Amino acid sequence: MDKLNKKIQEASHSGAKLCLERHDGKFVVTKRVYDSIERAEKSIKKQSEFNEMRTGAYKICSIPVSTVTRESDYLEFTMPFVDGIGGDVITHKGNKAVADSLRVTLNGYLLNALSRGKEEIVPGEIFAKKLVDIKANYAERSPVVLEAIESALQLSKQELIFPIGYCHGDLTLSNIKVTLDNKLFLFDFLDGFIETPLQDLVKLKQDFDYGWSFRHENPNLALKGRMFCESAYPDMITTISRLYKKEVELLELVNLLRIAPYIKSSDKITQNWLDKSLSKNLQKN
Repeated sequence: MDKLNKKIQEASHSGAKLCLERHDGKFVVTKRVYDSIERAEKSIKKQSEFNEMRTGAYKICSIPVSTVTRESDYLEFTMPFVDGIGGDVITHKGNKAVADSLRVTLNGYLLNALSRGKEEIVPGEIFAKKLVDIKANYAERSPVVLEAIESALQLSKQELIFPIGYCHGDLTLSNIKVTLDNKLFLFDFLDGFIETPLQDLVKLKQDFDYGWSFRHENPNLALKGRMFCESAYPDMITTISRLYKKEVELLELVNLLRIAPYIKSSDKITQNWLDKSLSKNLQKN
């Protein structure tokens, strides 16, 4: 149990404390959040209220939230432990059939989320403010990061029309789990500064285009991850990106840049990953 708890804790990038425990003969995961408690409450609400969705492959569900406890200095909640394979592991263990099923499922998810959104004009100032905050809190001063911030600030000066509505908020492969009974579970929902299905799209691009969830793997596993993502690439990413070209360009840059202030100086792998991803993005656009 101690080894498993250590592995679970290492998988957390938010600073939250995670623990696997046994309650009434069943395993549960307890998560304790110390920072941004009000935001965490909104995220838990999103996870609790998610409506199951049937697709042509997996049935999409959220891991239910069992209990929520709020104290003055932390928020704690429990969820049942779901026995399955995490999306980041699937990238180097999954076969062609799994890749096809994941592609079909994510296509259905993105289409459903987009159909529920309502187009609204979004002031570029909210992105500019986010970018200024990122720049102020970024200590490493990588030239590529600074160039990307300036590029994103220029994009924020355009008229922006976003589909506003439901989104998971942090839809990376690390936050999904596939089970043997053909269910795809979502967890670690996130309350973002803008609620748009395009946020889920750029989060998926973070993995499928840039390999976020397997950046720390050895070269052989990383290669398998890239090959899997090519096979499982959701067509709706390309289709929706054409419909909202400038909005996706801006949101994708902001999504990558918001990682910069949180990179530890010792984590050269993530810094190099970010520089390469931003360079690829800037050259593409």
